[in-house]
Amino acid sequence: MLQKMLETVILGIILLVQVAQASRGDASNEYTGCYHVCHFNNCTSSQDVAVYESLQSLSEKVLQWSCDDECRYNCMWQTTNVFVSRGYDVPQFFGKICINAWTWSVIFHARDTPWTERMDYFCAFSMVLFSLFGLFVRLSGPRRWRRKEVIAVLCGLFFTYHVWYLTRKKFDYGYNMKVNVFVGLLNGCGWIAWAVPRVEKRPYARWCIFTVVGALSSMLLELGDFPPIFWAVDAHALWHLATAPLPFIWYKFLENDCLYLAQRGSGHDYKKQI
Repeated sequence: MLQKMLETVILGIILLVQVAQASRGDASNEYTGCYHVCHFNNCTSSQDVAVYESLQSLSEKVLQWSCDDECRYNCMWQTTNVFVSRGYDVPQFFGKICINAWTWSVIFHARDTPWTERMDYFCAFSMVLFSLFGLFVRLSGPRRWRRKEVIAVLCGLFFTYHVWYLTRKKFDYGYNMKVNVFVGLLNGCGWIAWAVPRVEKRPYARWCIFTVVGALSSMLLELGDFPPIFWAVDAHALWHLATAPLPFIWYKFLENDCLYLAQRGSGHDYKKQI
């Protein structure tokens, strides 16, 4: 029984990875042509690479952002602009779908051990905290890169402390729940406060509101646990069901917000700071 369950989990992960790797953007002629030209003109000689590295910001140096990464990034924007100008949907690049937390959730629910439980909790919290980081970045504006670097460091330190605190002794479920609820409420209220005044001029902001309201409403299932219905479906299972469509709604908001910023601004420097 356990072997069959694990085989099912592994098969599901493989299918998820295969789906995540499929990306129309980086497979397009527009992207591949742009990337090869950019790489050949800017990243093939040591002198060109040295010039690029001398112009890098502190965060790019810390994250080891390379000349090749810069070409990939810029060509993603160029390809996106081409797709949008032709009336196509915004393409996905390099299968960048956040499946890490989902993968560990599947593994944990298939085989409950202290290690899989912690990986599930930590990866889930990383998604919540990263959404809060995204809110701070959005509120900082397009050009205040140093402030964003400070915020990123603070979020990273807080996540590190959170993991350390929960692993140093017995796992504190109460503390973990309080931190997740606090960060989740702060994140949700922040996005609502940002979106509501902008709905009239930017109708796409309603997708942000729908996502946050759905996430906060589903949180009640986690807080108000109850015995399984027919001994099969409990509050946690219903919470997973309720949150399943939210990433698609949230992506719709992010897509439209990025397009708004790209159309409002102009030039490479502006887009780099989104």
